[in-house]
Amino acid sequence: NYLYNLDVNAALKPLPIYVTDREKYFVSGKNISVQYYEIKNLEEKLRKYSVYAPYSGVLTSAMVNTGTLVRAGQKIGEFIDPSVYELEISLSEIMASYLKIGHKVVVINMDGSKEWTGFVIRKNAILESSSQTKKVFIKLKGKDLSDGMYLKAFIKGKNQEDVIELDRSLLIDDQFVYTISKDSILKLKEVNIIHFNGGTAIVNGLKDGEMIISKLVPGAYDGMEVKVITH
Repeated sequence: NYLYNLDVNAALKPLPIYVTDREKYFVSGKNISVQYYEIKNLEEKLRKYSVYAPYSGVLTSAMVNTGTLVRAGQKIGEFIDPSVYELEISLSEIMASYLKIGHKVVVINMDGSKEWTGFVIRKNAILESSSQTKKVFIKLKGKDLSDGMYLKAFIKGKNQEDVIELDRSLLIDDQFVYTISKDSILKLKEVNIIHFNGGTAIVNGLKDGEMIISKLVPGAYDGMEVKVITH
C-alpha cells in the first residue's frame, strides 16, 4: 500500500512501522532506510533554499526543462541585465599592469560607426599559461549594445621612447633580431620586448639608423655576409 500510494510530487510519507524483526532486517538489507533519509534531507534543503535573480533582466538561454534532474554546479541557463554589458579582453602582463580598476576605455564596433565609453571593473590575477595573457573586464552602458557583439577596445598605455614595431617573424627566440653592420655582416642583437600586438612586436634596444633585415633569411647565422638591396 505504501508503494502504491507513493506520490513523487509530494513529500515522502513516514515509512510503515515494522511488524516483525524479519521485516526490519529485510528493509535494512535493501538499503531502503538510507535512501529514505537521503530523500528527506533533500526535501529539507529544498524547503530552506530559494533561487532569486540578483537583478531585473532577461533570460537569454535555458538549458533545462521543468522537472529535469539537475546536479550541483550544473549550468541551467544564462540571465543578463540588458542595460549593462561586460567586454572581456586579453592583454599581455605588461599591458594589463597599465590598466587599473576604474580606468576609462574607449570601445567601438567593428566598422567604427559607433563608440561607447567603458570602465575597467576587474582584472584576472592569474596569467594564462597557454597565451601568457591576463583577462580584463570592461563595463559598458549605452544604446545599440547587444549580447554577443564584436567590439574593439582602445586602451591608453604607457609612453615609451626609442621603440620600433617589427614583424614577429623577425624575432629570434623572442629576444634577438638580426642587424646589418656597415660591412654587410649579420649580427645578433638583443632587444627588449615591450608589447606583442597581433603579428607584430614593439621593441626597444635598437639605435636610430641601425639597419635590420626586412624578412628572415633562410639559414641565417651570426657573422653571415649578406648583400643589401636598396629600393
